[in-house]
Amino acid sequence: MKKWLSVLLCCLLCLSLAPLSIAEQMAELQLWVPGSDNPLFEGYEAVSKAYTASHPNVTVNVTMIAWDEYFTKLSASFVGGEAPDVYGLGFLQFYTFLTNGYMLPLNEYISADWDGYDDIVENILEIGSADGNTYAFLVPEARSIYYRKDIAQENGVTEEDMDIQTLDDFIAFVKKMTIREGDETIVAGFDLSTIVGTSPEQNLFNLARMAGAPLMWKEDLSPNFDDPAYIATLTALTDLVNDGTCLLQTQGVNYFNTDVAAVTISNQSSIENTSLSMIEGVGGEIGIIPLPNQCNILLGQWYAANVNSAHPSDAADFLLYLNSTEAESMLLEKCNLVPNRKSLADDYCSGNELRTVYFNSLMNDAVSYGPVANGYFLSWANLYRSAIEAVYAGTATAQTSLETFCAEYKEVCGLN
Repeated sequence: MKKWLSVLLCCLLCLSLAPLSIAEQMAELQLWVPGSDNPLFEGYEAVSKAYTASHPNVTVNVTMIAWDEYFTKLSASFVGGEAPDVYGLGFLQFYTFLTNGYMLPLNEYISADWDGYDDIVENILEIGSADGNTYAFLVPEARSIYYRKDIAQENGVTEEDMDIQTLDDFIAFVKKMTIREGDETIVAGFDLSTIVGTSPEQNLFNLARMAGAPLMWKEDLSPNFDDPAYIATLTALTDLVNDGTCLLQTQGVNYFNTDVAAVTISNQSSIENTSLSMIEGVGGEIGIIPLPNQCNILLGQWYAANVNSAHPSDAADFLLYLNSTEAESMLLEKCNLVPNRKSLADDYCSGNELRTVYFNSLMNDAVSYGPVANGYFLSWANLYRSAIEAVYAGTATAQTSLETFCAEYKEVCGLN
């Protein structure tokens, strides 16, 4: 009798401990997504549900926060010890968060036979790495030259004119795309980015690379941006502004979208979300020209895992799932996100000329600003933008402004 009673007590004890054991294995993850549009939220909700369906011990709560308040809230969450397990970042913020030690190193969670090594282009993988470790994955963007086909036809632009390999080729092209009546510019040849428009350093990088410029900084972070090719390109762009060929963007206005500029350097999502409907509405049609090899800039939005997550293995595994073929296919279908996987090329391009040229350029030709991650990237961007704007405003020459910028950057980085 005592023996049976002991067995019964043991069984009851095991049953009472079972829920605790299961509870200890449960993981509740928080995913923060920057943005405000419903398709994006629905896409990440669908991916999260698909993941938890095959991982019943994990729940994922998706929170979307508008861009204008996202980084304030995200930074505060890290300071307060309540940061999400997996989170999105703008391109600039990667370097700040990496320097602050907010990102979970992922190498130990990525298996040697992970299919991403073969399916994701090497430059996209490398840009999210530092010191031999992967820290984040990129939802990629690149840049291409978009132009008005109707204006090209009206102005007699030829296929040879559109074979753009050098800065001189580009300048000749945008001049030929300009519509003038006497001394008055009716349609500018090129919509040129500025601080109040988008990011002026992007256009300058693309075009200076056509002139033979090196990457923006060296492996020791010392600057290259006072190289003669950057100075010459910035001088040439300023001349184009002054003669009416280039039109500087103003607050909230991309002139390519308003029928007063014939060429822009942009990304496919912006073209699809804004430009196509506006230009087709005035009877126009958009064509695309790839930037020359190694002149395209690799940008985008990051996703990373919190180094202080209570469930690091689950957070890393979910982050890897976000970058799986299955998840990226869902995000492409739900919210049109550009995949970083070569195997999804046909699904993304779908026979569309603009997408095909853009995706091929993104996969094959895009490069980052420098050979290594730069912890001073945000300071670099702010200083560089101000230096460019001073030249466009006519308050400094390209050489003076970029040399001053280099000195300021060296001081910030402690390179003096």
